[in-house]
Amino acid sequence: MPWENHDIDIVIGASGVHKNVLDSHKLVEQERVAKVIITHEPEDGLDQTIIFGVNEESYNPKEHHVVGSSICDGNALAPALNLLDEEYGVEQGFVTTLHPWLSYQNLVDGSVRSVSSPGHFWDDFQLGRASDKNLIPKDTTAVDAIGAVREDIPKKVKAMSFRVPTSIVSISDVTLRLKTDTTTEEVNELFKQEAKNDRIFGYNKKPLVSSDFKQIEESLVYDARWGNIQQGNNLHMILWYDNEWGYSHRVVDTVRLVGSGLE
Repeated sequence: MPWENHDIDIVIGASGVHKNVLDSHKLVEQERVAKVIITHEPEDGLDQTIIFGVNEESYNPKEHHVVGSSICDGNALAPALNLLDEEYGVEQGFVTTLHPWLSYQNLVDGSVRSVSSPGHFWDDFQLGRASDKNLIPKDTTAVDAIGAVREDIPKKVKAMSFRVPTSIVSISDVTLRLKTDTTTEEVNELFKQEAKNDRIFGYNKKPLVSSDFKQIEESLVYDARWGNIQQGNNLHMILWYDNEWGYSHRVVDTVRLVGSGLE
């Protein structure tokens, strides 16, 4: 694309193709664009990953030119885990995400050929099964992606996922063992206050279901109905997030952050 002919400063790379991540550096080096924002968490090729509510202050415009906005799950989980770790310490835990189907899945049982990476076939063959008829268990990079901003978290927290037959809104079911004892009321109040002070966090006590969280702008909504502390330090919590609309707001925030550093 002739970006340089159209006065383009920032390109958002949302293809998911890894070669485009690597080639983004060439665009910057050739001064065809100033910055590139990648909307996933590749294994390599990024100068910096930004997750708002965790490390947005680490952005350095002189050093970071190809910047990642992580993934929707990472944007939902990282601020919550970071908050709890700073307040109580997180010793260990497990996350199960329930994520709507994605474009590379099938409506009927078929192959597991990757759309975003031609020639690649997924190893978890259950992803080839009909997405509108099944709960499909799979591996997830939800916690691994957080390692780009908090490298200690993936060492303590593990995760798996289910693809579910809905089109939008995800949920993370989180169980943690904290280092410091607390109460359900204290944890609920912690998230409630954070939601008042930070648009990354939302807070809910109403009897809502997934479709009620469509087009929320927060990275996550802590559902206080299901927050629960057992034996002083065992926490169970539910986080809702719009995996498209809410995540897209964080991409826009990343554009604003990167754009503010342009001369």
